[in-house]
Amino acid sequence: MKKLIILLLILHCVIGLIGCSHKEPSVVNTYCAASDTEVEQENTNLTEEQRKWSKMWELWVEGQVDSPYAELMTYQSEINNGGHGQYFTNVENTGDLQKEIMALETVLPSKLKGNLKRAYEAYVILENEGENEQAEKDLSQCDKVFYENEDEITRILEEYADKVKL
Repeated sequence: MKKLIILLLILHCVIGLIGCSHKEPSVVNTYCAASDTEVEQENTNLTEEQRKWSKMWELWVEGQVDSPYAELMTYQSEINNGGHGQYFTNVENTGDLQKEIMALETVLPSKLKGNLKRAYEAYVILENEGENEQAEKDLSQCDKVFYENEDEITRILEEYADKVKL
């Protein structure tokens, strides 16, 4: 369990660097590498927006983020860590993939919702047939569309983070 929490915190740091260009990398790096005491001291230098963003990810690690935002955070994390293929595999192995997808469909903008559907269709083909060059291309293209539009996901999460109580 401790290894999972450490892994999730590292993932949180990576997402902070990739998905949140409004944060200073030095602040995120300091947060990721710091002890709890150092984090507390560093948090006093963060803006309220940055502290809320950080708190949201802490709540996510603890499983205390509301649906569909928890699913959206998992989606963003997994895609940034290995693409749609990894996302579908990991969620399928640890939870209810169909429930996750349904939750995402309630919050994703239409372009990303369609992209998720196409990615899932390619994933199913690969799971059922094994190697399939077209399905692999489609999955890779869906990853590209995600990255090109990730700022929309970040915006949704920033709106959610703004409601987090410190």
